[in-house]
Amino acid sequence: DESLSKNGNLSCASCHDLGNYGQDGKPTSPGSVGTSGTRNTPTVFNAFRQINQFWDGREPTVEEQAMGPMINPIEHGVADEAELVAKIKAKPELVAAFGKAFADGVSAQNFKLAVGAFERTLVTTSRWDKFLDGDASALTEDEKRGLDAFVKIGCVTCHTTRTVGGAMMQKLGVYHKFD
Repeated sequence: DESLSKNGNLSCASCHDLGNYGQDGKPTSPGSVGTSGTRNTPTVFNAFRQINQFWDGREPTVEEQAMGPMINPIEHGVADEAELVAKIKAKPELVAAFGKAFADGVSAQNFKLAVGAFERTLVTTSRWDKFLDGDASALTEDEKRGLDAFVKIGCVTCHTTRTVGGAMMQKLGVYHKFD
């Protein structure tokens, strides 16, 4: 909802465009006052599956990351959690939705839980996912040979989990193993 930004002109979907792979494709995104941030917008698809949130890994879960962009002066620009709660309470339809979802209604904690719950629905399903779920026919023979090489040369040491993104924060180029 755009009304939840400082100037009432920016929603989460302004940068996390679900029709564009959950991001905006820009080097950096302009916030509520038009100033661009310093990092580009990460996708929200499968974000909950990542080891950490944000490019620097400063939050552990999608719930914990939810407030960051809201109170960031360059992004949504809301002053603090209290101002965000006041903005939510100013919209009767949001108050009603929070009332249906949470016994204690609108709160900063419930905002985080709501955003996290939504982000946890943003799951992609690829042939890779189907293969991991037990469908041996989901990958071609060439892809299976590629996977075998990926495993044998040790790429899986770092590139683990369903997202093949790994389970640690690591600088690019730390390891070099090509023959």
